[in-house]
Amino acid sequence: LEDVAGNVGAVDSDTTEKDTVAATVESITVSEDTDNGILTENDEEFWVWITYDDDMDTSSTPLVSFDPTLDSTLSCLGGWALDEMTWVYACVITDSNEDVEDIDVSVSGGVDAFGNAVAGDIRADAFDVDMLQPTVTNVEVNPNPAVAGPVTLTLSLSEDMDMSIPLDVVVEGLVSSPYTVTGDYVDSMTWEGTFTLSDDDEEGSLATVFITEG
Repeated sequence: LEDVAGNVGAVDSDTTEKDTVAATVESITVSEDTDNGILTENDEEFWVWITYDDDMDTSSTPLVSFDPTLDSTLSCLGGWALDEMTWVYACVITDSNEDVEDIDVSVSGGVDAFGNAVAGDIRADAFDVDMLQPTVTNVEVNPNPAVAGPVTLTLSLSEDMDMSIPLDVVVEGLVSSPYTVTGDYVDSMTWEGTFTLSDDDEEGSLATVFITEG
């Protein structure tokens, strides 16, 4: 090195780190992985963690999407974890009586710490949403019409039930109502119980069956 006055300087050099290999998505984790993979009406929020294999530019914003879309029932906010390698996507979900299976989680966008654009990734069938409330689809009465004495009710339900949670079934609309029906599940979609109908000399009364809990 020599300047215009003829002074010769020492030879020197400097280095800079260069990385042209983009980071990749290492994993996509959903909080429902620890809860049978199903969001129910008891869930108010859930999280998605996108983990990369290298430091990321935390000024970049990865885009997380769901297919089938749940945008009408979700309110989400994302941010970087302190490790600068994990994008945390927190969602509040509103119960809209929705039943959606095999929801894919996709991520796109994002830039690593060296300015390389990161390719998108997808986790197929990551979780389900089941906020559809079960209903009674049919009530079978035996004998029918009911007479004084033991009466059996068989309830058919619209979907598989949690058989560990008992149903409280009550009959209203008769002279000696309410009647408490004692019974249990026959299978996950069928419940059967009995009650004793009083001899109240009534005819043509319309009884209504209520499930008060379960």
